[in-house]
Amino acid sequence: MLRTRVLTAAVLACILLAGLFLLPPLWTVVAFGVVFTIGAWEWARLGALRGSSARIAYALCIALLMLLGWFGTADPTRLTILLGVAVAWWVVAFLWLTLAPDRHQPTLALCCGAVVLVPAFIA
Repeated sequence: MLRTRVLTAAVLACILLAGLFLLPPLWTVVAFGVVFTIGAWEWARLGALRGSSARIAYALCIALLMLLGWFGTADPTRLTILLGVAVAWWVVAFLWLTLAPDRHQPTLALCCGAVVLVPAFIA
């Protein structure tokens, strides 16, 4: 099992590096957007969305937020604010998982997806 994970990580790292260094900047953003949208599709399962249409709708909403965030953070001040909010969220999430790990609600997981995925894409 560990061998499979290491091999998968090695292949994905090669793809990541190739994308970063070989693609033009716009295509790199598009590629990362696709990957993060697929991540949103998977995150929807954490939020107990089982139907394909609900998961697609969630992934598209996250994709729209990523697009708005991408254009909205062209100003360095707004980018700094967004990334500061993301860092604050990671502190809250760490405390939440440390102090109350059993408090998991599907709707809250969907909200957390937006706060995790969008700033990670923008960064």
